[in-house]
Formats: sequence, structure tokens, C-alpha cells
Amino acid sequence: MAFAFLAAMETNRHGTAAGQAIINKLLTKINCQQNKLSIKIINMQTQYLINSILYAVVGIIILVAVFVIAEKTTPKHNLWKEIVENKNTALAIVAGCFMLAMAIIIASAIH
Repeated sequence: MAFAFLAAMETNRHGTAAGQAIINKLLTKINCQQNKLSIKIINMQTQYLINSILYAVVGIIILVAVFVIAEKTTPKHNLWKEIVENKNTALAIVAGCFMLAMAIIIASAIH
């Protein structure tokens, strides 16, 4: 393709209409290929965005489910009540660390 373009440029240097037509045809073909490539890139970026959103939603759902399971496995102590109503800061820190650890595990499992 590059040789055809150079040949067309050489022909066009002498002022022929055929050379100009070949150059225009080649430039149109190049633009068409660039447009197809940019559409593929946009489609790939859209797919990456959709995948990221889906994985984030799945991760949040799993994280909430793990917190609910942890809440149910401690029947003597209601974690939510202790943190919100009794203002138990130590338990809030432990629960936050637990959620952070679970988030790291879920993120590494997803990727």
C-alpha cells in the first residue's frame, strides 16, 4: 500500500488526473481503516466499562452477604446495634477492618 501511494505521488507530480485519483482512493481507504479501528477501540472500552461495573456490583453484593453472615453468626451480639446505638468505636474499627479484608479478598478473586 505504501508503494502504491508513493507511485501515485510520483505520477501526480507530473500533473496527471489518474495519479490524483489513485491518491484520493488510497487516502479514502486509509481513512476507512482508521474509522474501523476507532470503532473497535470504542467498543472495547465500552466492554471494559460494562465489565468493571458488573464486577463492582458483584463484589458489593458478596461483601454485603459476608457482612450479613458475620452478623448472623454472632447471635449474642448485634453488631449493627452495638456500632450505631451503643457507639462502640472499637467494634466499628474491627468491623471496618473485616470489611476491608473481605473487599481485598473479593477483588483479588475477581481479577
